[in-house]
Amino acid sequence: MRYIGGKSKLLQDIDSFVMHKINHEIKNKTFLDLFAGTGIVASHFKKYFQVITNDSLYASYILTKGYITPNEIPKFEGLNKIGIIEPLDYLNNLEGTVGFITDNYSTEKSERMYFTTENAKKIDDIRITLNHWLNKNYITIDEFEYLLATLIEAVPFVSNIAGVYGAYLKHWDKRAFNNIILRHPILFNNGQDNKAFNEKAEYLTKSIVADICYIDPPYNGRQYTSNYHLLETIARYDNPVIKGVTGMRAYEAEENSNFCKKSKVYDAFKEVLTQVKCQHLFISYSADGLLSKDQIEQILFTIGISSTYEFRGIEYRLYKSKIVIKPKVNEYLFYIEKK
Repeated sequence: MRYIGGKSKLLQDIDSFVMHKINHEIKNKTFLDLFAGTGIVASHFKKYFQVITNDSLYASYILTKGYITPNEIPKFEGLNKIGIIEPLDYLNNLEGTVGFITDNYSTEKSERMYFTTENAKKIDDIRITLNHWLNKNYITIDEFEYLLATLIEAVPFVSNIAGVYGAYLKHWDKRAFNNIILRHPILFNNGQDNKAFNEKAEYLTKSIVADICYIDPPYNGRQYTSNYHLLETIARYDNPVIKGVTGMRAYEAEENSNFCKKSKVYDAFKEVLTQVKCQHLFISYSADGLLSKDQIEQILFTIGISSTYEFRGIEYRLYKSKIVIKPKVNEYLFYIEKK
């Protein structure tokens, strides 16, 4: 899935940094990914540790709950009893029905070109069916979240967007004409009781405990609530009040992140780093972020053992082109052992 600040290109750098600092001592350790996003970092480290994921966006929580925490595909015994052996086959063969997504995010009844009418109807039909199955106790909450994760993962492959959902394209991209298809994820069984949370970091860090904490917070002024509003609406399927040309959810002020606000990011960073209960603390941050390297170091030296501090800068390009040479982006990696 395309995601702002995704770490797919940096996984090996992050891996070598983490494993070096913990001296490859992986037995019986827990790894907390506090701003998990799509869960790509937690998924990578699942082969070493029990993983705990968290994200304040419900759609991100669903992705990690369905794709990262399970060790095997659910049994779906309740569906089996009513004759549905493979739920994804059943969902993929639904004809589609008009619902909130079709009415507001396709050209069936609006001018918003996020989805073709066919895909929008399919998304509505799948969401209505999942809610029905859950309400009838045909599926458990874990099975519901697993199936919903397959939908959230599939949606970007038929979305008529440039990358995020802050706007739709004014012409139809060819990907929008793909038929939405739900697929089972490839799950890694680490034999651990992995967990997922849907909390703001400043709330969860008051109670959660882990051996290793990896923090990759938002680094600029773009709120994830607005950039991924449509995935959130599909995940929640709560018929929200929407506004504007793009049909954005009418978020409450407290739903937005202080990590995306220049005036509040320093205090938000300090609060979370002070509260988090772990031994090994790792941070990813962009050189283009709202906080400077010096500001982050200032916070780390107040909450950690200064002699353990280590910093790495990673130089990489997000995109390569023979025509346009884009500037290199520096990713910062910080480590400190907490006091």
